[in-house]
Amino acid sequence: MEDNKKKKSKSYLLSRTLKNRLWKNFLDFFNTKEKAIDHAMWLNFKYRIAKIKFGVIHGPENNWAVLEEATVEEMEMPFLK
Repeated sequence: MEDNKKKKSKSYLLSRTLKNRLWKNFLDFFNTKEKAIDHAMWLNFKYRIAKIKFGVIHGPENNWAVLEEATVEEMEMPFLK
């Protein structure tokens, strides 16, 4: 019986960890570059204490994407200058 509880608690913790990781990978799309830049600036202000940086890249459908710096590094793409 205790083995089942341990298995359930491990799977629960694993699912929580995955949800937290997915939540941390931030990605928003915008139709205009100005809106994307404004949103990235707001997120930089909002998360300044946590020292998380956001920027803008070209999106997949001729749009603009706002991403965390860590995500951009994983994708090996630079932010727009």
